[in-house]
Amino acid sequence: RDKVIAYEAVRAVGVPVPPWWRVRTADELVLAVEELEAGGHRACFKPASGAGGVGFRTVTRDPFSLAHLNGFPSPSVPLPLVVEALRAAEEPVDWLVMPRLEQP
Repeated sequence: RDKVIAYEAVRAVGVPVPPWWRVRTADELVLAVEELEAGGHRACFKPASGAGGVGFRTVTRDPFSLAHLNGFPSPSVPLPLVVEALRAAEEPVDWLVMPRLEQP
């Protein structure tokens, strides 16, 4: 269930993996997102451990609006809100940041 161990193991035997960053702080998140965006990718994050898509979110630069509160929770979250929450958190997170792969 530890995705970091899994990615490192498959990369070590030559299996291609998408670029990824392990982040624990707001500053690390911003750096990873900016690097992905500079390469033309949309960023997403997910817990470094676990399964089933729990905690997966796509990062956007869209401003927060009331539309985010209508209906089901959005799979996208504005980067400034995540940064604010991370800076206010009492403990670091353990997330993977990766490019958001578009559906084929």
